[in-house]
Amino acid sequence: MPKAGLEPAWVSPHAPQTCVSAIPPLRHEQADYETSCCPCQRVERGVESRPFAHHLDVSKLLLTMTRSASSPAPLAHSQHWIGAFFDVDNTLIPGASIEIGFFRYLWQDGVVGWPELWHSMEYAIRQMPPISLSPLRRKKLYLMGHDVSLIEQFASEYVELFVVPRVSTRALSRLSRHQDAGHVVALVSGSPEFLVRPLAAKLGVTLVFGARLEAQSGLYTGNVFAPLPYGEGKGRHVERLAARYNLDLSRSYAYGDSPGDFHALQLVGHPFVVNPIRGMARIARQQGWPITQWA
Repeated sequence: MPKAGLEPAWVSPHAPQTCVSAIPPLRHEQADYETSCCPCQRVERGVESRPFAHHLDVSKLLLTMTRSASSPAPLAHSQHWIGAFFDVDNTLIPGASIEIGFFRYLWQDGVVGWPELWHSMEYAIRQMPPISLSPLRRKKLYLMGHDVSLIEQFASEYVELFVVPRVSTRALSRLSRHQDAGHVVALVSGSPEFLVRPLAAKLGVTLVFGARLEAQSGLYTGNVFAPLPYGEGKGRHVERLAARYNLDLSRSYAYGDSPGDFHALQLVGHPFVVNPIRGMARIARQQGWPITQWA
């Protein structure tokens, strides 16, 4: 059985991305934020939601997608990189989890059906109380027995057709600014690695932490390696990445939408709560973290 680990699921041999030392923190455009009644909270002004292509010049998008990483010059002992850690579901991609959409995609193609759905729900019910989807994050029973290469092929098609067009333009702008500043950018998500990896490739991101699924003889077992990049596990991935690439977390950035991102957000000097759900707006106000909406 393969060993679980904290190494990135997919890392370019040239990672991390080029770093520029002594980079000041990113500034917030006056047009993007307004101060709320709480001095520590900033709320992004509403923007009309339009299709992805209406917001973005295609040539700029392609330039971002094909951005290549280069090896940085050796760091002096006193130098540190700056990290930028992005959640995916409802952060880079507003709305429902990309894994839910992928399940529907497989359903429509007849790859999964009622037996897989029933096995997943039966497992979740057995784990109650409390009522939570957390068990389904740690068991992917709908994939049990399915061919790895076939699922990865469907995943690449699904991301290309239905995920990339949903990337928030404000998220893409912020991610590009981190890349241009030479920060070490990583996607850290509880969604399956086979979904996060092709999205990262399109965005020019070389460091990817997603849920790693166990396979035997080319078939998924339904098990997910620990630690899952969610909750405390997400914080552990961020800490391991910081240690590996000599990141200064006090100058680094993290973006997330839910309590599952809390441990990662509290590790960095610049946490941002994006599209908050499940009480995360209240937590952000308590912590004094900025709140923003990426439509």
